Amino acid sequence: MNLREKMVQDLVPNLKTDDPREKIHILNFLKEYGTDLKIVLKDIAQLLTDTDLRVRLKTCETLKEANHNLNDIIDEIIFAFKNEKLLEVKLALVELMGKSKSDKALPILRELYLTNTNDFIRQVTIESLSFFALEDDLAILIRALNDSASNVRYAAANSLKWFKSDKKIVPLIQALKDEDSIVRASAAWALGTSNRDEKIIDSLIEVLNKEDDEFVRYNIMKAMGEIKDDRFIPSIIEIIRKDIEIKNRLKGIEILGLIGTKRSYEGLIELYKNASTVTIRNKIEFAVKHADVDTIQIIKKISKMELEEKKLIIHQKEIQALHNYRIYEIQNIILNHKSMSIGLLAGLLKIKDETKITNWLSELPEKLGVKLVRDIDYDSIIITIQDDPKTKYDKINQILSSFSKIFGEEE
Repeated sequence: MNLREKMVQDLVPNLKTDDPREKIHILNFLKEYGTDLKIVLKDIAQLLTDTDLRVRLKTCETLKEANHNLNDIIDEIIFAFKNEKLLEVKLALVELMGKSKSDKALPILRELYLTNTNDFIRQVTIESLSFFALEDDLAILIRALNDSASNVRYAAANSLKWFKSDKKIVPLIQALKDEDSIVRASAAWALGTSNRDEKIIDSLIEVLNKEDDEFVRYNIMKAMGEIKDDRFIPSIIEIIRKDIEIKNRLKGIEILGLIGTKRSYEGLIELYKNASTVTIRNKIEFAVKHADVDTIQIIKKISKMELEEKKLIIHQKEIQALHNYRIYEIQNIILNHKSMSIGLLAGLLKIKDETKITNWLSELPEKLGVKLVRDIDYDSIIITIQDDPKTKYDKINQILSSFSKIFGEEE
């Protein structure tokens, strides 16, 4: 006996208390021990018929953690189920029967689905039968796909993913047209776990192209990722390009990576070229992580080229911003100053080479009212523009135009 089993065994006698709150507290503690409960399952199972509803529910919750060991107490579970009146507890007991995988539970579960009028009981029964995954129960699960209650149909479609039989294919394809989206989504995923079949491929493509529900589209693509057929690629690319749900677009990229053929990688390369967000680009880079060398190199090349393009665009914007700033400063100087040293002017305009400014000023026509004056100490710009409104701004525009020609492309 290990230490955990010893601790469990020491706790169990305390379950005999008459205080339901104390029982629940101990059961909560025991629940954390999972499969180590096997040595005390019989003791815990006695509480399945406790007079307190809360204790019975907590007992079921605790016993679920014992998993495959439940077969040891199947008699107690069945007895408790047959004598239980409350639906909530009955549902928990049905689940325990399924988790037990006991042959004794099978006939009870089968009979429950066929005869019980409560759809929640039928739903949990179908889910419990799926734990066994027996070919003998396939007919019941297929029948449940046409149940009047959508929650039961959902449980049936969801449970059929554990069965490999080809008998499920046609019923699941029909379930892709169910009025309830959750049933359609589960049917799609269950088809993805089927043996490869042309009917499945055609049906998934058809439904994906028409389906409005985003969750159903998501599950259809999951199924496509399991089947991995090139014929899915155009429809998946369409989803990636147009689906309003980013989750579906990312799933589509993932599926193209899983398909892993030359055609799917070519699709990812084209998508990468036109990717509008970093999220999409990162997902594509991850999807081609295990692609052929050529695909990986193409993606890296595109990434490098686009990075250089972005740097160039940013650089051009910086140049334009600097030029706009200089134009604004020159106009401000002409309007508000009579003279200024070339050194100060160069500093204001952020121009390192003062000779470029002196060369520019020396070439300006004197009639524009701006001229270069050279002196022993320093050179200056002298501004003599008259305030005549008819000519003043025309001259300023000519000065600015001349400046732009010389400094407009300067980095």
